[in-house]
Amino acid sequence: MAAGQFEELTLEKLETFLLRLADDRRTGKLQIQGEGARGGRVDLREGKIVSVDSPFSSETVGEIARKLGFLQIQDVQKAVDALSRSENAGKQLGDILLEEKLLTPQGIAACLQYQAESAIHSMIGFHGRISFLPGHV
Repeated sequence: MAAGQFEELTLEKLETFLLRLADDRRTGKLQIQGEGARGGRVDLREGKIVSVDSPFSSETVGEIARKLGFLQIQDVQKAVDALSRSENAGKQLGDILLEEKLLTPQGIAACLQYQAESAIHSMIGFHGRISFLPGHV
């Protein structure tokens, strides 16, 4: 995709880009910038998806964990309460779910995969451009 050029994003283009970044074990942000709209972002750490933000998909890891049967509503509330404590400033909900032993690493991975797939599918047909910004996420 040429720099500055907007074109329709397809599942194949996004998957190819993500697979290449996974194979190279890259860390950084995959930006999907939309034409006249807020874009999406996929954060990768050593090639693995750690978070996803899409203007078309808004389910949190906690909501997904409930949907997939990993958590009850009181578990999500316990994690949200822990997240609001000052010693947890800057942490992600997934980090808290692990620290509080509410979810296993495999459960978090399943939720992040579900979240990523939903967000990525929500961006299919979106007119935009893809770029990768290496660095800490």
